[in-house]
Amino acid sequence: MDSGSIVPIVGGARLTGQAGSYDLGTLVMKTESTDGAPSTNYLVGRVKKNILGNSWIGAIATNRDSSTPEDYSRLYGIDSRFRLLQKLEIGSYLLESDTRGKEGQNRAQQFESAWLGDDLTLTAGYFEAQKNFNPEMGFMSRGDIEKYSGNVSWRPRVNSRGIRNLFFGSRVDYFQSSSQNEMETRRQNFNGGISFLNNAFFNFNVNRGFERLLEPFDIRDDIEIPAGDYHFNDINIFYNSDRSKAIGGNVFVNFGDFWNGTRRSIGGELAIKPNYRLNIQVNYNRNKVDLVGGSFVTDLLGSRIKYSFNTRMFLNAFLQYNTDAKQFSSNIRFRLIHHPLSDLFIVYNDRRDTQTGELLDRAIIFKFTNLFNF
Repeated sequence: MDSGSIVPIVGGARLTGQAGSYDLGTLVMKTESTDGAPSTNYLVGRVKKNILGNSWIGAIATNRDSSTPEDYSRLYGIDSRFRLLQKLEIGSYLLESDTRGKEGQNRAQQFESAWLGDDLTLTAGYFEAQKNFNPEMGFMSRGDIEKYSGNVSWRPRVNSRGIRNLFFGSRVDYFQSSSQNEMETRRQNFNGGISFLNNAFFNFNVNRGFERLLEPFDIRDDIEIPAGDYHFNDINIFYNSDRSKAIGGNVFVNFGDFWNGTRRSIGGELAIKPNYRLNIQVNYNRNKVDLVGGSFVTDLLGSRIKYSFNTRMFLNAFLQYNTDAKQFSSNIRFRLIHHPLSDLFIVYNDRRDTQTGELLDRAIIFKFTNLFNF
C-alpha cells in the first residue's frame, strides 16, 4: 500500500524441489482485508529444465486477485541461459503482463551476452519494459524504458610477491523512453585498481552521467530539485584491507557533482573478529551536500554483530542511527538449524524517533522451514 500500512497475512505455503532434470517451485499466500485494501490471493509458479550440462530453460507465471470484482494482475514468461565454449554465456527472457485497463504495450524483454575470459571480460545487454508492463507481484525500478549496456574489464596478472593483478574497466548504461525514444539517463564509468594476494584491494573510479528529470522532487522538506537536464562528474576512491585478519575494514572518499550542486562523502567500516564465534562490524558514512536551494549534512552510523553459538545456532544484530531521519532502528535475528536445510527464525524489529524517544514501530516475526525428502 502507498501509505505503508501493514497488511495482515492469513497464511501461505511454499513448495520447492527437483524431479529429474526439472526444478519446480510454487508459492501461495492470502492476506486479510483492511480499511485500505481488500483480501487478496497470490500465486507464483516456476519450472526450470536443466540442459546441456550448464544451461537451462524455464517458465514462470504469477497471479494476483482480490475480493474486489475484476481486480487482478497476471504475468507469464519464459527465460533461458546457455553457457557455451566454457566462456560464452547468453541469457534472455520474455514476459507479458495482464492487468485490467493496461492492454497492449505490456511486454518486457531482455537479452544479454558475456565472454568470461581469465583476464578479459566483455558483456553487452539490452532490456525493454513497455509502458503498460505491470509486474505487480515483482519489482521494477522504472517502466516505459529501454536500456542498452556494455562493459569491458581487463585483469592483467603481475609478477610480484604482494600483488595478484591489476584491473581496468569501463561500463556504459544508456536509458531511453520506450514510447518516446528520448534519452533519460546515461552513465559512464572508468575504473582501475590493484588486487593484492591477501585479498585486499584498491579501486579508483571516475563516473560521468546525465539525468533528465521530468518532474521536480523534494530532496528534503525545504529543498526542491527542479525538473531539467543534469550532468554529473564525480570521483570515488576505495580501499579494502585483508578481511581475514582479526582487525580489518575499508575506507572511501567520494566527491563531485550532485544535481545542481556538489556532494562530498567519506566513510568506512571497521571489522573486528576477536575469535571464530564473534564478528563485529561498525560502519560510518558522512555526506555534505551543497545545492542551489540550500546545504545539509547527513551522518549514518551502523553496526552488525554476529555470534555463532555452534554450527547450528546463530544470533545476528543490526543497529543503525540516521541523523537525517533522526531515527534509531534495530533488527535482531535468531536462527536455529533444527535439521539440514531446515530452520527456525525469530526476528525482532524496532524503530524509534531519537528526538522524542517515541516508538515508531515494532514487530516480532517467527519463521519455520522444514525440508521433506521423498
